[in-house]
Amino acid sequence: MKKRVKEYDLIRVMSFLFIVIHHSVTEVVSKYGFSNWMSNFFLGGVGVSFFIILSGCSLSLNERNENFIKFFLSRISSILPFYWIAYLLVLFYQYVFNGDALVGTDISKVLITVFGLDGYLGSKIKTYYLVGEWFTGFILILYVFSQPAIYLAKKNPLALIVLATISSWLSILLSEDIFNNFFLWNKEPLWNPTSRLMEFSFGIITSLYLLKSNFKMNIAATVSVFYLFLLFLLKVNLLQFTLLGTTFCIAAFMIVLKALMLIRFNPHFSCVINFLSKYSFLAFLFHHQVIMQILIKVKLFKITYSDIIYIVTATIFISYFLAFVAYRPSIFLKNIVFKHLLK
Repeated sequence: MKKRVKEYDLIRVMSFLFIVIHHSVTEVVSKYGFSNWMSNFFLGGVGVSFFIILSGCSLSLNERNENFIKFFLSRISSILPFYWIAYLLVLFYQYVFNGDALVGTDISKVLITVFGLDGYLGSKIKTYYLVGEWFTGFILILYVFSQPAIYLAKKNPLALIVLATISSWLSILLSEDIFNNFFLWNKEPLWNPTSRLMEFSFGIITSLYLLKSNFKMNIAATVSVFYLFLLFLLKVNLLQFTLLGTTFCIAAFMIVLKALMLIRFNPHFSCVINFLSKYSFLAFLFHHQVIMQILIKVKLFKITYSDIIYIVTATIFISYFLAFVAYRPSIFLKNIVFKHLLK
């Protein structure tokens, strides 16, 4: 059974909320135009960064001695069956209610979709993308680096941080050249796995070294507070989508994690968070399509705070409902496809 950390679960739910808010406002802007008051709602970068850090946290928390193939199969089995079911449900909805399947017969594009890479490769070629966005393909490729990163973290954590930081910096710096010469690369520099190894590595370090030591966690949180204060004094745009922006997210994650560790959670509240965390990935797969369908069905004239709250709330409820519906079929499909491979 996988180990669970209630603080991780709560941050995972917060991250999903940040992403839903960001995409809701982004879709509203594309349809109705931008207003200055909307600028405070673009929190998707923070949500994604937290998800990446949490991926490192979770993998190192539940790491077992497995060979690479079994490790990788185990990781993709936690993504692809859920993605397949979500994709089929959205495809069915599009066909029945909109009369358009939005897919074709190009076998190469079909395979790209089957392997969850259609959103990730959308900037490279036209794909049959429907759900999951760039993050699904991103996280699947990131899993290739997971086991070596965890191994290095156990041997020499400082070396991991240094190598991951250099990798992230070079990947962003050389992104355009790599994009032009390498197929599995997104046009957006920070949407590539090696560009985010720094955050992922800090997640690994968090579970291996900080989570078990209150003293080390206090040091990490204190350093993070001083770092954010320094960025504030330097008048750095804390939410900028750059390597510096990701360091802000790492520091913010450490502070939020420490703050949550000081809170005693009500058992009923913990149950709610466990539920929301359990279905958060499936809800994430659905949420963008849900937002777009809401904006198609609901006609608005002048966008206000209450409209944004309505769109976000409706998206969360519908996405989680769809996630609940899709969960058991996804587990069933996972057992069919991966059960014998993981023995």
